[in-house]
Amino acid sequence: MTHRCDECACPKNTMCENQTAVFDIACEVLQGCDCGANVSSLFTNAPAVLPDGTVTFELFPYASGAVECNISMRDQGSLDGTSLHAVSGPKHLKITVLPVNKPPSYKLVLNDIFLIEDEGMREMQVAHKIYADGMNGTTERHQVPLHVLYSLACN
Repeated sequence: MTHRCDECACPKNTMCENQTAVFDIACEVLQGCDCGANVSSLFTNAPAVLPDGTVTFELFPYASGAVECNISMRDQGSLDGTSLHAVSGPKHLKITVLPVNKPPSYKLVLNDIFLIEDEGMREMQVAHKIYADGMNGTTERHQVPLHVLYSLACN
């Protein structure tokens, strides 16, 4: 909303302060976070609040967890030269990053199997580099691949 100058004028016999408010933000990891005990293990760029009230942050790839942030606003100090700042009461913001269940991955060792009839029972490895998370096992360490064995009968 834009104000006309006479709406912002100082009362008579008063020295007005022309200040810009600054946001301060402090975040803590919530218990049970998969990201460890440090906020920096969840964010490559920690949360910050811009002067227009926009929160910014950048996540580490494949990180998940939750943090609680306290946001307050302070002014630039008083006109008498002291460094006393007027500070707002803190407001609470919770940022929750949910994990994504990535599809499993594997590499085929064999694309074709040729046998001579009546060879009997055979065992062959057909896959390797098997990961539950599709990312070399680095992102979903709590998951393990489920191996399902299929038997095919041909006439």
